[in-house]
Amino acid sequence: MTKEEFVNAVDVAVGQSTVSDIKSVLKTPIGRQPDKKSIDLSNWYNNLSTTDKDNLHQVIEKTTDMCLFGMLCVLDGVRAIEDCEDKGELVLEFQKDTKSFRLNDERDMYLHDIYKSK
Repeated sequence: MTKEEFVNAVDVAVGQSTVSDIKSVLKTPIGRQPDKKSIDLSNWYNNLSTTDKDNLHQVIEKTTDMCLFGMLCVLDGVRAIEDCEDKGELVLEFQKDTKSFRLNDERDMYLHDIYKSK
């Protein structure tokens, strides 16, 4: 798996599915007995105008995009997750069969840059 394939796979499996799932749950809460907050949000959402729903969808998409970008920055090591001088390093590898490929090698293009270039 290349870095580009990884970024695309994460975008589909996490980003696009999150946006779709949130829209779906807002429309119709999941489960036999959804919690009160989910029902309240669904009632609020379903009473929005089409324009307001479209605006909310854009906020959901932007939020998801920013979360994915931030997570990829963390994986790339350009956004700190430790509050100390001597920071550790995250190593992300894709392994299949007997082959291994490092996905967050800082000597190559960063994952977050690949994501933003799409």
